[in-house]
Amino acid sequence: MKRISKGIAAVLLLALACPVFALDAEPKVGDLDRSYSIPYCYLNGFEFSGYVPSAIGLEDLVEADVEYIKTRDAATVNSFAVIGHSQGGLRSLAYASYLKKNDPAEYNRLKAVITMSGIDRGLKALEGGVGAFKAKVWTDVFTLYDGVAGTIDVLLPGSATILKVIGGFTASSSYIKGALEDMIVECFPEEQQAYLYPALGSNTNLDQMGEIRDMIPRSAFIKEYVTDSTSYTYKVQTGTTKVWYWAKGWLGIPYLTYRYDPVYKYYSSSFDKPKIPAGMPTGYLVGLNSNTLGMLDEETGGTVSEESIRDTCGTMEVVFNIAGGIHAALWVATLTLCNYQETLMNDCFDAADWVGDIDGQLNELKGSSQNDGLVAKESQFIARTHYRMDTKTTVNVHPNVIGSKAEGYREFKHLNHATIRTANDIEVEKEIKLMLSQASNQKTNN
Repeated sequence: MKRISKGIAAVLLLALACPVFALDAEPKVGDLDRSYSIPYCYLNGFEFSGYVPSAIGLEDLVEADVEYIKTRDAATVNSFAVIGHSQGGLRSLAYASYLKKNDPAEYNRLKAVITMSGIDRGLKALEGGVGAFKAKVWTDVFTLYDGVAGTIDVLLPGSATILKVIGGFTASSSYIKGALEDMIVECFPEEQQAYLYPALGSNTNLDQMGEIRDMIPRSAFIKEYVTDSTSYTYKVQTGTTKVWYWAKGWLGIPYLTYRYDPVYKYYSSSFDKPKIPAGMPTGYLVGLNSNTLGMLDEETGGTVSEESIRDTCGTMEVVFNIAGGIHAALWVATLTLCNYQETLMNDCFDAADWVGDIDGQLNELKGSSQNDGLVAKESQFIARTHYRMDTKTTVNVHPNVIGSKAEGYREFKHLNHATIRTANDIEVEKEIKLMLSQASNQKTNN
C-alpha cells in the first residue's frame, strides 16, 4: 500500500505540475531561433521546482514575456513567431490577443503562434476548480482505503468498522493536510514539496495561486485573452407518442381517433469564440501518448517508477480479489443475512477494479481518455469549425489555422507531454517548418 501511495502522490504531482510557476512575474522565454523562415521565441512550460503560492497570474507573465521579447529582439528582427509548450502554449495564444489590444506596433511584428501540448483551453483535470479535482482524488484514495480495510478484516474480523471510523474522521478534519504533507515529504525532494501543499491542502486560496486559478477551464483569464464560448440549445426527436383526439367524420359526426406525434428532447451545446485575432496564423501540435506512468522516472527523479507501480498494482489486485472472494463466501455462508460481509466484499472488489485499471483511473483524473499523459486532447487546440446542431450548419470558428491537417491540429501519437518538447522528432520539426512557412504569407492585421 505504501508503494501505491507513492504512485498516487507522483501522479498528483504530474497532474498539477505542468505549468510554469514563478515567484515573480519573470519571463520564461527561450532564445530567438533564427534557423526557420520566421524566427521564433519559445515560451517555456512544465517547470515547478520551488513554487511558492503567489497572487501573480498569467496576465502578469504575458506582460513580462511581451516586454522581454520586445526589449531583447525588436532591434534585430522585423518579425517573429512564438511557440509555447504546456502553460507556455496558453500564454502564447494570450500573447497575440494582448498585443492586438495593447501594442499594435508589436503585434504587427508577430507573424504566428504555435502551441505544443498546450493547455490552450485550460487544464481539463481542473474542470470545475481545484475543489472538484481534490474531491475526485479523495474518492480514489478512499476506494483503496476501504479495500485495505476489507482485506485486513479477513485477518482481524470486525476491524474494518474501526478503520472506517478512523478514516472518516481523518477525511473530515484538519488531518487531511497533515496526511498529504507526510506523503509529499516521503515521496519527493525538498524543492518539489512546496508545490503540492497549497494545491491539495485543506485551505486552498485561489487568489494566492494566480497561475493555477488562470489555468482552470473558462477562467477569467482564458475568457479574456484566449477563448470564450457561445451556448445554444437544440432538440432531437427521441420517439413518438400516441395522441387521442376527436375528429369530424361523414356528415360532421365526431369520432375518436389517434395520431403519433414526435417526442423531442432538448440539449445544450456550445462552441469556442476565440479571442485570438482572426488574422493571426495559429498552429497546434497535439501529443497523444497517454501513458502517465511512463513519465514518472524522468519527472520524479527516479523516486518512483512505472514498473514498480504496475507491479504493486498487480499484486494488490490479486490480494483485493482474494479478500473479496473470502467475504463473498462468508456472505453466502450467513445466508445473505449479513450486510456487513456484502459491504466488505464490494469494497475489496471495487479496490481490485481500481488498481486493475490504473490507466483508466488516471485518465479520469486527466479528464479524457485521449491525452498526452497530462493534458486532454481537446484542451490542446481550438477547433477550426463547429457544426451547429440547431441550424444544421458549419460555423467557421477559428479561421486562420495553419498546418498540414484540415481539422486544424497535428497529432503525434508517440509523443507525451514531456517528449513533444524535447524529442528530436523529424515529423515535429517538419510540421513547425511548414506552419511557419505558411504563416509568412498569411498573416494579416485583422
